[in-house]
Amino acid sequence: MIVKKRKIKFKKETVYGIDIITFHENIVLLKEKKTVEYNLKFHNDTLMDYTFKMKIGNFRKAPAYYDKIVILLEKNKNKFIKKGNYYNTERTNICKKFFELDSDFPNHENESLSGGIGYESPIWEQQFKDYMKAIGQYKE
Repeated sequence: MIVKKRKIKFKKETVYGIDIITFHENIVLLKEKKTVEYNLKFHNDTLMDYTFKMKIGNFRKAPAYYDKIVILLEKNKNKFIKKGNYYNTERTNICKKFFELDSDFPNHENESLSGGIGYESPIWEQQFKDYMKAIGQYKE
C-alpha cells in the first residue's frame, strides 16, 4: 500500500476572541474531483463551530448531484438528512446542525453543498455576531 502525504495549508486568524482556522482539501466524490473548504472556530481551545462548503455545479446540475449524495447518506443509515429537502437543520439546547444545497445568488453558476455543526450559547452567539459585524457580513 502506498500512502501519499498531503500538505494542507492552514490559515489562522483571531477575531473577537474567536480563533478561526480554514483549510481546503481535494477529494473525489461520486467520481468527480471536488475541493472542500473547511472552517473551524475555537474559543479557549474548544471547538465551537465547524462548517464545510463544496461547489457542486450550476443550478442545472447541482440538485441531481445533491440527490445522489443524499442517497449515499441514506445507505449509511443517516437519519438527519431527508431526501427531497435541500435544507436540513436541527437544533437542540446546546447545538445546531445543518446540511444544505446552497445557492449562489444571483447567477446560480456555483451552487454548493454546505453543512456544519455548532455550539449554541448566548455568549458564543454574541461573539460571533460581533465577528460578522467586524468583517461586514452581519445582516439583522
